[in-house]
Amino acid sequence: MRLPQGACLLALSWSTAAGQDSTFVFHTQALSPYTRTYLGNGQFSLVSSQLGSAPAESFMIKVYDHSPGDVPRIAALPAWNEVNVFNGQRWLNDTPLESGSLGAWSQTLDVYDGYLLTRYDWADGEKKTSVEVQAFVSRANPHLAAVKFTITPRYAGVLKVLLPIRAWKAPERVPVGILEKLPRDAQGKTPNVRYPGYMVVKDRQVEASLDGGVVRVVSRADGGTTDVAEVIAISWPKGLPQLTANGVVSDDIAGVQLEFAAERDHPYTFVKYVGAVASFDSALPSDAARDVAQTARARGYDSIFREHAAAWHDIWKTDILVDGDPELQKVIHSTIFYLLGSLREGTEFNIPPMGLSSSGYSGHVFWDSDTFMYPALLLLHPEMAKSMMMFRCGTLEAARTNAQLRGYRGAMYPWEADETGAEATPHFAWDNALKENHVTSDVALAVWQYYLATGDRDYLAGCAYPVLKATADYWVSRSTHNKEKDRYEIRDVVSPDEGSRGVHNDVATNVGAITTLRLAIHSSNLLGKAVNPEWQTTADKMYVVYNSAGQYFPEFEGAPAWERHVGHVTPLMNYPYERPMSDTAKKNTLENALKSITSTGGGAFLLPTLYPMVAAELGDQGLVDDCLVRSYKPYMKPPFNVINEGPRGESVNFLTGAGLLQQFVYGYTGLRLSEEGGVTRKYKPMLPRAIKRLTLKNVTIRGRKVDLVVEGTTLKGIGGEAHQN
Repeated sequence: MRLPQGACLLALSWSTAAGQDSTFVFHTQALSPYTRTYLGNGQFSLVSSQLGSAPAESFMIKVYDHSPGDVPRIAALPAWNEVNVFNGQRWLNDTPLESGSLGAWSQTLDVYDGYLLTRYDWADGEKKTSVEVQAFVSRANPHLAAVKFTITPRYAGVLKVLLPIRAWKAPERVPVGILEKLPRDAQGKTPNVRYPGYMVVKDRQVEASLDGGVVRVVSRADGGTTDVAEVIAISWPKGLPQLTANGVVSDDIAGVQLEFAAERDHPYTFVKYVGAVASFDSALPSDAARDVAQTARARGYDSIFREHAAAWHDIWKTDILVDGDPELQKVIHSTIFYLLGSLREGTEFNIPPMGLSSSGYSGHVFWDSDTFMYPALLLLHPEMAKSMMMFRCGTLEAARTNAQLRGYRGAMYPWEADETGAEATPHFAWDNALKENHVTSDVALAVWQYYLATGDRDYLAGCAYPVLKATADYWVSRSTHNKEKDRYEIRDVVSPDEGSRGVHNDVATNVGAITTLRLAIHSSNLLGKAVNPEWQTTADKMYVVYNSAGQYFPEFEGAPAWERHVGHVTPLMNYPYERPMSDTAKKNTLENALKSITSTGGGAFLLPTLYPMVAAELGDQGLVDDCLVRSYKPYMKPPFNVINEGPRGESVNFLTGAGLLQQFVYGYTGLRLSEEGGVTRKYKPMLPRAIKRLTLKNVTIRGRKVDLVVEGTTLKGIGGEAHQN
């Protein structure tokens, strides 16, 4: 049943704040186990450290190095967050974590207000100092961040405080752009290839006086053309006794060092106001960054923090709320926070698997963004989602070039795209670049989905249609006509289950191609464009392998009948590609997938996030409950609900896992994106037993803000219907 066009919304009462709702707050008092979290505003980021004051990585969208022999890599900006204090014997940041010198340590991540707070008592012999560090990356201003550092010495004496910008050392490069396989040492270990890109410092300047300091560092991505200016404007308490303030410039740092006579038990607060501007955002990035930092200092920390927190509060007006499972609610809130930390409206950029949290997978853009991260955002935050698709539309010419280089027509989207949209896969994984072609269909479906969610005809004509036309042309070129059987086949591919390589007629690949071809036909008709007859012929005769005896779809033609190959990726046919099939085939395919991930130990945190959509459509309560647990519990790492790529391993803050949000938007609600009205209720809603009520709060459907509530098997707004605001 389609939701009524003229619906009217009554607002749900929801007066949650971080201090009132623990599902927004993540707190730890144990130094171990510890998995780093991160703060981001969709423009740049800050990775956490246990001290809170130690130099930490920061990443910015579109800033990638291009070193010969290596792949392009998202670059770590010179560290702007560092604050260090010398107590006359030792520098704070030199304190070993395992030394027992940090007492009453705690760290709190507040995702409602968007900050990280670290507190501890530093004991160095007889000298004890209380430390508090609060950091945020402003959601209100894409170029602003701040660090507030407060120390309270429990003794009287001279202290030094260093407030620098620190350059990272150049990485030890591994030429993965040309290596056919990674070398191994005598112990069989391969080298680390997940290091960040390198920023080469071009210019440094320090201004220091007794009234304040300003530090500027301009760096350029190695081998690239992008400059980033970082400026910190520093404030400290007035009237510090016996104060001296000096500029410090060395090989690694540019900063201000203060020295003063501290009183016992007196708190001292120092603030770094950070402006970070890239050359793609300003013709004069140094001037722009300086203006950001100095304006923030003039306004004061409390003022800019309130503005930042208010921006997050505005975002949280849209939310996914589950009654009955506080642990799951925390998972939802942390996942939304991490996802949006790497996304911003108007950037026309996409999200790498680890977003702005690390240099994992070199910061390249995969199908992860189109298939797992993006769809839920279409109803939660459509204008942010649009940035992701504008990246795909804006890099269409790079995809055309990629197709031509491989001998095909149309557009072939890269397996791993850099910031320009060019293919950036390491050479040792080049088979994926050549053959894991389903990514092209993933992009095609994603650009179409934005049109479904918004009904934006200008977008359809200017962005989606050129992509659909070019990707359909690619699939005609990529397919082979089997004259004997009068069918089209796609041979020699890498399946979405990447362990299946060089296979023929992978069902997910072929169904994706059919979908792309039919979307190209349909969008052509909508816009009055000529339809390439090859699209229809190829779509109608594309072979999709089916095991009629077992009534399931095997992974590819000739797949052996054992757990891994009877269904790990085949649920993609049902969701998101929505290929018609019998309920028996649908259930068998899903159950085979569950057997597959059981036999392989859980697998990567991708496909299991989408299985609940199929289970809910089947109306099978047992499968719904089973799929929910499998979709997130093995992958959360303490203490901040950081997502691990797999049940084992250390590839963390894997934002692809945000696919789990789709089960709440499109799974338990029974909704699907639709050309008529934006969404359609495809089947009766069904909640996992752990959830008493599900609310999609303030979501956007064709420009209307609505609240949708699922209770039992009923989807409604307040009073039984979905109402318009």
